[in-house]
Amino acid sequence: LGETLATDLLLLLVDLLNPDWLSQLATVNQVLDSLGAKVNRQIVANKIDCCESSSLEAIRRLNKTVIYVSATSGAGLEGLRLWLHRHFWGDSCPESRIRATSQKFV
Repeated sequence: LGETLATDLLLLLVDLLNPDWLSQLATVNQVLDSLGAKVNRQIVANKIDCCESSSLEAIRRLNKTVIYVSATSGAGLEGLRLWLHRHFWGDSCPESRIRATSQKFV
């Protein structure tokens, strides 16, 4: 867990199909806070293709900047890649270049 103190960004992957996801997310944040982690945290909501709509609404209310993905279907993964590029490199990397580069990793 010590690595969390030296990182630039933490992606908090939330399994929205798990009925206890809210409690798990709260626990993760409490642990990170207790370690003194001041790093940026980005919530990534997974399993958007098979969770209840109430889970999508709840996480949207909790965090307006959540990124929605489905690792199974691939929905939202391109948006996540784009967000990561923009987070680390700003707008200096054109979207067409990002898409071409990301295709190599699919």
